[in-house]
Amino acid sequence: MALRRDYVGPLLDEVADYSIGIGLALIDLGADALLTGDDVGMDIGPMVSPRMWREWLKPRLQRVFDAYRAARPDLILAYHTCGSVLPFIDELVEMGVDVLNPIQVTARGWMPPRSSSVWNEAGLLWRIDQREVLPHGTRRT
Repeated sequence: MALRRDYVGPLLDEVADYSIGIGLALIDLGADALLTGDDVGMDIGPMVSPRMWREWLKPRLQRVFDAYRAARPDLILAYHTCGSVLPFIDELVEMGVDVLNPIQVTARGWMPPRSSSVWNEAGLLWRIDQREVLPHGTRRT
């Protein structure tokens, strides 16, 4: 993204077009929820800067989400990304994401979901931390 702008833009456009085609086919088959996403986070923070995410990924994701919603306005839109993605969550909610998976509370900078009014007002569905609690937790955890 930093070095090959001439290559990356058209490549990401093709990926978005492909995702739209697959999603619309699934909606035509009766899907009432779709899971999309990319891992843009690591344990220590985002893999890509918020500036690059906004420039390269967000507009294409928005185009994908808009195409799905145009085909089925009541679609449940789930988005997957691991890691510390706090800089992107509010924008994902604003873009129409209903479910964020997973919530990796062990990632750096995590804060409880109740600390964000945007997340609460959006009704974003929260998942159990599947990295630590799910595999290693006990009934007492």
